[in-house]
Amino acid sequence: MVHNSWCNNANVVTLACSCSPNLELLALKLRPFYLPREFTSVIINTVYIPPQANMDTALCELHEALTQFQAQHRDAALIVVGDFNSANLKRAVPNLYQHVTFPTRGNRT
Repeated sequence: MVHNSWCNNANVVTLACSCSPNLELLALKLRPFYLPREFTSVIINTVYIPPQANMDTALCELHEALTQFQAQHRDAALIVVGDFNSANLKRAVPNLYQHVTFPTRGNRT
């Protein structure tokens, strides 16, 4: 869901939509109305890694998808959000910075 005042539907492209036992991924390429000059677009990746998933396989699948997006869209801002459970995202993509590093369940939301 993208707010129309930020980016209209004509500027939203689905790059990937996949679901496996280890990883669920939705990747959208957006071209907002106002964007810093150094970025051509924004790629938002929504990820879910189930608790029972094989973490190595899930991280490998995620790494492949993210490196593909980075190679195809070099000047895009890349955002990855989601529920990674116990997976360590730094193992898959060490060049990304994780902003939220604490649990966000129960009274911590």
